[in-house]
Amino acid sequence: MADEEDTPKKSGRRLTWRAARDYVVKHKRKFAVAGGLAVFGLLWWLVPLLLYRSGGSPDALLTAVTTTRVGLLAGFVGLGALGTFWVNSRTLRITAKTFEVTEQGHLTDRYTKAIGQLGDEQLDVRLGGIYALERLAIDSERDHPTVVEVLSAFVRERSRPDRTEKPTVAEVLQSLLADSEKPTSGEAQGDGPAPATDVQAALAVLGRLPVREGVSRGDLSGATLTGANLRGANLTGANLRGANLTGANLRGANLTSATLESANLTRADLTEADLTRASLWKANLTSADLPEADLTGANLLGADLTGATLESANLTDATLGPDLTHAWLYGADLTRARLGGADLTNVNLGEAILTDAHLSGAKLSDANLEQANLANADLGGADLTGAWLRWANLSRAALPAADLTHAGLIEANLTGANLYRANLTSASLERANLTEAKGVTRRQIASALGDIATLLPDGIPRPKSWG
Repeated sequence: MADEEDTPKKSGRRLTWRAARDYVVKHKRKFAVAGGLAVFGLLWWLVPLLLYRSGGSPDALLTAVTTTRVGLLAGFVGLGALGTFWVNSRTLRITAKTFEVTEQGHLTDRYTKAIGQLGDEQLDVRLGGIYALERLAIDSERDHPTVVEVLSAFVRERSRPDRTEKPTVAEVLQSLLADSEKPTSGEAQGDGPAPATDVQAALAVLGRLPVREGVSRGDLSGATLTGANLRGANLTGANLRGANLTGANLRGANLTSATLESANLTRADLTEADLTRASLWKANLTSADLPEADLTGANLLGADLTGATLESANLTDATLGPDLTHAWLYGADLTRARLGGADLTNVNLGEAILTDAHLSGAKLSDANLEQANLANADLGGADLTGAWLRWANLSRAALPAADLTHAGLIEANLTGANLYRANLTSASLERANLTEAKGVTRRQIASALGDIATLLPDGIPRPKSWG
């Protein structure tokens, strides 16, 4: 019975203790302030009395106590300021963390909504999703790479020729408008329809997103981008391997270090495009427009440049070949370009800069090299049959075993050139300068055509037939 009577009492005591504990926790700040004031009061009253219990006059004791209390007050004020600073900084950190979590949640919601829009059947909804992703990539550096991957996949999938989705009304109208604007018979025809509106929009977004270190400009490998408008787009380092860019507008685009291997760029407009260090291995550039394009260090090995226009293009340190038949390279900068064994038959290289270029074994028959700068160029074994080299600079050029039959070297500068075993049969050397040319024999000169103004190396007599 005693145990039964004690149980309610124990329970009551536990409830009372819990209520007291809850009350203290609830009002802990008040208790902390009250406790702090109590401690301060004790220190305020006791410390001076304990320090100055004996010795000294009453006035000196009063002064010492007052000074001590003023110091204590200043110390507590300083501690209060530090406490306030700590509380405020902690509050700010909590607020910043809360804001970051809220912001990330908001960005996630925006991303999820935009992705849903991309799969919508309505064109305007898909466009809204594309532009929403662009805004997200600009606002969130963390989400930028993901947006690029999503838009790249969207372009690759939506541009597939075998896509069988039912076209929207807007796309049908766009197709009809494109048909009405097609050139009449006798004018140049395109190679296929332009990209769908949403694909073109995604391409435009990829081309203008901000540049951030470590973020790709897009993977468009294998995409069908016939007639796409990429004018001025920034596609630095983009992957366009195997993409179909027939008739695309890439005027002024930045394709630095981009991969365009096996890409089809037939009749593409690449005027003033930056293709520095771009990989164009086996790319089809037939009839492509590349005037003033920067192809410094570009790899064009195996690329088809038949009929391509490279007027005033910069091909310094570029690797080209083997087929450049009928390419237009007038005024192009091919300094140190690697063109060994390249087929440059009938190519227009007038006023081109080929200083230190590697052209050994190249086919340059009937090529136009008027006023071209070939100083220090390697033309060993090159076929220059019928090539036009009037006013060309061939000073110190290496021409051993080169075939210059019927070549026009009128007023050309061959100072210090190496002509060992070169074939000069019927080559025109009127007013040409062969001073200090190496490897020249009397037989070579006798087989060539010259005049009294032709300057020959020391020890080589002028043929009587030259007048």
